This record gives sequence, structure tokens and C-alpha cells, in this order.
Amino acid sequence: MKSTKSIKSRRDFLKGAATTAAGVGIATVATKTASASGLEKHSSSDYRETKHIKTYYELAKF
Repeated sequence: MKSTKSIKSRRDFLKGAATTAAGVGIATVATKTASASGLEKHSSSDYRETKHIKTYYELAKF
């Protein structure tokens, strides 16, 4: 008696995997683009020398 399940070949599996990977890649890029567009741009006058910056300068001997 024949089974009613369809057996997928290795080629079909690889096609599906490639399609899924492409979809995930596109979704990742779209998410990063959308989040990057919402960032505020800072001007050079926004520089503040905080405690951790001063510590870095001391350790780097600037």
C-alpha cells in the first residue's frame, strides 16, 4: 500500500531553506533601516566629557 505522505527531495528542502533565509535577511535589513531612521542626529556641540570619558583619557594618556 502506498503512503499518502509526499516525500520532499533534498532539492525542495534546500529551496525552502534558501527562501526562508532570504526572507529573514530582508526582514532584518528592513528592521534596522526603520530603527535607524528614527535616530536623532547630534551636532558637535553635544559633546560632554563624562566620568568614563575622563577615565579613558587618563588611561590612554591623552
